[in-house]
Amino acid sequence: MNSLRALAALSLLSLSAAAQEAEWRDLFPERGTDGWHNPFTWGEVWREGEEVHLKANRKFFLVTEEEFGDFELTIDVMVPEGPANSGIQFRSHYAKNRVWGYQAEVDPTERGWAGGIYDEGRRTWLVHPLKGTPESEAFDRSKWNTYRILCVGDHSQVWVNGVKTADLRDTMDLSGHIAIQHHGEKGQTYKFRRARIRDLGRHEWTSLFNGDDLAGWRALPGGEWKVQDGVIVGTSPATERRHGILLSERTYDDFTARIKVKMKHGDSGFYFRAEPNDSGVGVHGFQAELDTEGEAKEFKTAGLYETGGRAWVVNPDQKKVAELWHEDDWNEVVVSAWGRDVSVRLNGHETAALVNDPGRTTGHFGLQLHGSQEMHVEFQAVEILKPVKKEASPEFAELGALAPNFTLTDLSGESHTLSGLRGKTVVLEWFNPGCPVVKRAHTTGPLVSMGNDVSSDDVVWLAINSGAPGKQGHGVEVNREAAATWSMEYPVLIDEEGVVGQRYRAKTTPHMYVINPEGRLVYNGAIDNAPSGRPGDEYKNFVEMALECVAEGREIDFGANPYGCSVKYAGGKSGKRGRKRN
Repeated sequence: MNSLRALAALSLLSLSAAAQEAEWRDLFPERGTDGWHNPFTWGEVWREGEEVHLKANRKFFLVTEEEFGDFELTIDVMVPEGPANSGIQFRSHYAKNRVWGYQAEVDPTERGWAGGIYDEGRRTWLVHPLKGTPESEAFDRSKWNTYRILCVGDHSQVWVNGVKTADLRDTMDLSGHIAIQHHGEKGQTYKFRRARIRDLGRHEWTSLFNGDDLAGWRALPGGEWKVQDGVIVGTSPATERRHGILLSERTYDDFTARIKVKMKHGDSGFYFRAEPNDSGVGVHGFQAELDTEGEAKEFKTAGLYETGGRAWVVNPDQKKVAELWHEDDWNEVVVSAWGRDVSVRLNGHETAALVNDPGRTTGHFGLQLHGSQEMHVEFQAVEILKPVKKEASPEFAELGALAPNFTLTDLSGESHTLSGLRGKTVVLEWFNPGCPVVKRAHTTGPLVSMGNDVSSDDVVWLAINSGAPGKQGHGVEVNREAAATWSMEYPVLIDEEGVVGQRYRAKTTPHMYVINPEGRLVYNGAIDNAPSGRPGDEYKNFVEMALECVAEGREIDFGANPYGCSVKYAGGKSGKRGRKRN
């Protein structure tokens, strides 16, 4: 697990093709640190020209507000003289005073582990250079060092000054934040510059089992397979001598796949690159072993066995596997097979690996019931990692389509990027504190506390003011005073050029939008059915209803044209309005 993986030629070609299609952009702004956030209650951050400096007496991280899935990042780092250690986090996560996830190590010590990958706050070291190799000598603490990090799917690679120092396949995280670290050496200052990134899309797990039946699979003779409560259940009596195999109809060559399995009785396995035959075992090929009660009670789960070939290829560490296995609960087994490199992970930890193996390179997936044993095994999921087709952000907002991306600054000078909120439900409220309808909504109407009440880890509420300079309700101080008066705890974003408002075709204040966690616009219209401000007997708060629909996965088939004051665009521009009040 501390050895450097060889890179399969096919994988290298795939990564290069993906990288060539994307455009670079700066991750550090021209001035300041907009787009970055310090989630710790300590740590100093400042700019000196193009450089971002970190200083502290305790470990802390400066984190991007935006999240990234697949990407290529380059960044320069300079460490101080004396005791020093730092890192560049990627696909990471944060909470108050805490960051966790992958880290490209910045290590100037004699052990030479700079450019290795460390799992901050979780599993510790995943891979690092071996001492005395060119990889361990790539870092030079006397100068600026350039790091390159490339992540596509479960494949992460790190280069230091042009030398590849880490090559890892791991599925613990497929997306997350970039962060730069101060390790906590008292009085030391770490410097970073020239952070540039390009978005290569993202990967997600795609199910090979529909949850209802065994479509896409066929059962070979031996045992019984059925779907029960959304779970594949395999059973076989000890009198059945044949292995019962549930075989995928499709074949696969290079892949990363995972299963979620619960063992009740017997010896099972997850076959891959397998071919069916007429023998009693049903197939020949690789299997990730699933055996917690096999020969002499050995714990061989998550090892590699080749049926009809070499038998045991990698026998796992019995003690380690026993510690990782969840008895009477679901276990995740991940198999990555790319070219001739194969790895197996059990509940996030590597248990078997092959580099440049001469075995099979294509074949079927299969789930096994071992012959001559009492068998009961359950599979909650069988999934494969696939790239998500990237949809371009549309120029204008349309219901059902991806919501146009934007970056706007709030009243405190912090920037907010819509794409960085993917995975959360987002409410957009077009805002003008000088509009009588907005005043009424925030003092006696539906917006008195709704934005504060619904804001959570899963729901983000943003107010947007698209009023131009000199127009009603414009100005940071005016908006700041209104937000304080009305106890608005969510951000008010300034769009004084009206670009975002025009892209969303915002007509009135308020004009409400709801964007689901997939980034699609699902509601566009009025906040409620009471434009007069006098709710009737059948009052409906459309935004509240839309949020309930998103949470429950239901379609939205209600709403009304927005009402209120016209948006005060520059030059008096405004679209056709719904019912208006000035």
